Amino acid sequence: MAPRCGLYHTLAALTQNWFAHSTSNTQADPPEEPVLFNEVIETNGGIRDDLRVTFQCNEKLFEILLSIQSPEGSVEREYLRRLDGPLEACQDAAEEIFEELYNHLARLCRPFYRKYASAAPTKKASYTLYDHIYREMIPLRMHTKDDRAYLEMRGEPSLSMPSTFPLTSSNRVRLFKSSELKVQDVICKDRIYKVESMGSTFCAKIMERNSSIRPLEREIKILQQIERSGKGLKLRIPRVGGLIVEENDSNKIIGVLISFVDTRRDKPHLMSQDIHSTPKMTREIWAADIDRTLRQLHQMDIIWSDVKAANVLIDIREQPWIIDFGGGYTDGWVPADLADSKQGDLAGLKRIIEFLGCNDS
Repeated sequence: MAPRCGLYHTLAALTQNWFAHSTSNTQADPPEEPVLFNEVIETNGGIRDDLRVTFQCNEKLFEILLSIQSPEGSVEREYLRRLDGPLEACQDAAEEIFEELYNHLARLCRPFYRKYASAAPTKKASYTLYDHIYREMIPLRMHTKDDRAYLEMRGEPSLSMPSTFPLTSSNRVRLFKSSELKVQDVICKDRIYKVESMGSTFCAKIMERNSSIRPLEREIKILQQIERSGKGLKLRIPRVGGLIVEENDSNKIIGVLISFVDTRRDKPHLMSQDIHSTPKMTREIWAADIDRTLRQLHQMDIIWSDVKAANVLIDIREQPWIIDFGGGYTDGWVPADLADSKQGDLAGLKRIIEFLGCNDS
């Protein structure tokens, strides 16, 4: 996925698409110290600011800080200096620098992996959402001594927490704790899960750690607006089934439960469909359905915003569902100067219709 606007989404795309970095044993590793599998799951900051890189190893999180306050000439300050230009311009040059940094940090982190994550997590018969989103985090800092980089602890290990925003009187829906929701499938690690509660199946969307609250707030507000309009049942758009709150504070929202759309695992959304082998009549029906749904949203003064083929699910009955009302836009689908507007939605719709090969009908 091309990055949405803003540094956070740029770094998310770098982490997810370029690296999803992992290391394992190599011939250079001494046999008595095998390298534990690890991967980069999050990168935040970096333009004239601190940079935080989070690795995962055996379900433990290791957040490494490169501080902008580090001395000039230090290894960590040099990485930050080199990243300033490429990140600000969103250039591909950042890829090589990040790959170098990730490999460097992964090597430095090995002693901490052995200390805190050498044992594989205990297998359980079933897992709740709490088990997935609340994990131990080890805070580390990169520092330089005698021209060599090292990692040191910058605090005690603690529980990693999702971002939260306050519950308001307008959020009149059922509240759930993550420990009450049984995970049936992981759709997108740390973000989207298929969960079950008392015989009902939902899609759980969770705010990531250190993420903006605006996308989830916007999505909840729009989905509730659609439902209040009385048109929710007529549109193939997920409905809100409840809000997920903190375990010890039911006034803090960490996520939302929405309708679970049953799709084929290998072809969940429009972007994953084999368009060339899909009958033209089916593609034309999809195009008409998406067009009709979008225009009904516009009649309610609702802007979809991130219009793209990947945000149209195709269910097992081959019916399209519009999803993701978190805002933002994706390059190549909605022009930047039309983002978050009806004109931008229509530009994205045109691209979807072109993608479906129905622009000549």
